[in-house]
Amino acid sequence: MADAVILGYGGSAVVDGVQVLVTSGNFSRDRTISYMNMVNVPPNHESRTRVAFAYGTHVVNGSVGFDVTSSFMSKLATDEFLRRRHQFNVGLHDGIDGYVLENCYMTSLSISGAVGGLITLSLSFISAETWSSGSVAHDFIRDQVPFGYWQSGNTDVREWTLSVNQDVQPVYVNEDEVLPRYLKVGLWDASLEVTTLDQIREHDDIEISTKTFTIKGNTANSGYNYGGQTDLGTYTHRFDSGTELGSALDSDNAIILVS
Repeated sequence: MADAVILGYGGSAVVDGVQVLVTSGNFSRDRTISYMNMVNVPPNHESRTRVAFAYGTHVVNGSVGFDVTSSFMSKLATDEFLRRRHQFNVGLHDGIDGYVLENCYMTSLSISGAVGGLITLSLSFISAETWSSGSVAHDFIRDQVPFGYWQSGNTDVREWTLSVNQDVQPVYVNEDEVLPRYLKVGLWDASLEVTTLDQIREHDDIEISTKTFTIKGNTANSGYNYGGQTDLGTYTHRFDSGTELGSALDSDNAIILVS
């Protein structure tokens, strides 16, 4: 038996060709099996009330979490992960075995920053295929430094989360195929939630800008929270994306998330 490879992050992952500082990852094959209820169940003979009737339908889901570095930040662009129907491959390596899931579509993406931590990203995805053993880089990445919360832009922002969702539905055919024939990609939307020590003024329109993309939209919710004598009051603000998604723009009024 080969010796296990000890890695700084307990494993390795490659997302869309970029090695990331992985903190968690999984692939799962979810099955919707057809069952048939038993017509006659004698009380003294059977404890089950249904039997498998057919293979049903299968779909493969997965997720990966990692600390954001400059190498992956370039992927958060309008021609990469922030483009509808963007397809990518994900590879996971646990120190001994490597697995690859190809032709994935993003279903959700969340980027967060909080005091005293790193900027983290969680990505969920779906594929019409199943994973296979494959070659995945498993040497611990050492030439990329993760972004810290303090590099995320505006002052007086205590914590923030940018969430992106994409509706993806599997399409099956009435044949002996248990995996979907293809995946139908639906709508795309984004939202930003921030907690600050200063009040964010009400706006009809807001821009979120980074070096790679700009999102425009509207205020969905804002409020004030006070946790008692030992807590500083904080203001919360949620922004929902509109229909416009473009490349990076220079704007003095933009909320800059990642410099």
